[in-house]
Amino acid sequence: GHEETVVINVGSASPAFSGPAQAFTVLDPTGPRELQCNVINYPTLKVTLWKVQPADWPQYLKYLQEHARNPKDLKEPGEQISETEIDTGALPDQLTEVKVDLSKGFTKDLGHVVVRIEPTPQLERRYNHQVYVGWVQSTHIGLDAMADHDNLLAWASDLATGQALAGVEVQLNPKGSQAKTGPDGLAKLALGEISNLLIARKGDDVAILPRDFSYWYANGWNKISNSDSSLWYVMDDRKLYRPGEKVSVKGWMRRATYGPLGDIVATPAKSLSYRL
Repeated sequence: GHEETVVINVGSASPAFSGPAQAFTVLDPTGPRELQCNVINYPTLKVTLWKVQPADWPQYLKYLQEHARNPKDLKEPGEQISETEIDTGALPDQLTEVKVDLSKGFTKDLGHVVVRIEPTPQLERRYNHQVYVGWVQSTHIGLDAMADHDNLLAWASDLATGQALAGVEVQLNPKGSQAKTGPDGLAKLALGEISNLLIARKGDDVAILPRDFSYWYANGWNKISNSDSSLWYVMDDRKLYRPGEKVSVKGWMRRATYGPLGDIVATPAKSLSYRL
């Protein structure tokens, strides 16, 4: 072949913004009360803070679903405490890390805020409106949970050291069942109607753990009624037969009992019917 020379004109980068990966963030207890964002070619960020409590979680999920459409009747989560603009200090076409201070939203570095971060000025684009909305909690309580069909086991630990925390009050939803953690940091809560939030309190410190982080299909913990079931195992001698040959079939039946002490036991059935 032969050489050809082409010229590719490279213009300025399109403005871009990215916030934290999740819509729920637990701050490092030993670090600053801030979030990190990244921008390209955005001079300022508009930052709105709402002070929230665990009872505001349902409204927060609704706000996540609807805020991009900007409906006039959408209720904001919690109580607005500030709305400011901060300079990004971004150089042209350079990816720049911007730290957003959230300290105004916390008392003695503890509490919960919902933050909305919007780069400005926004481009006129019909879709892909660039904005971050997230729930941020500042706590010293590490919270985890495991549930079966009847109970939820909550575990509270020191978020900085990993040590189990005793005497932490845990509760399902703001008005659900309650218990207090023992020396091992564990507490058992009986499940009932759907609960989508585990709440832990120790003095002025409050931590939450959502059952699900999806704001479209939020699932909950709830009691599930199960009953014993029959298990079958049936086999024949070789699975392929000529017409008129004898077929041998053998099998057994067992009972799977439900519950924490559930086991595989002999079936109480005395007879059964079958169809070929």
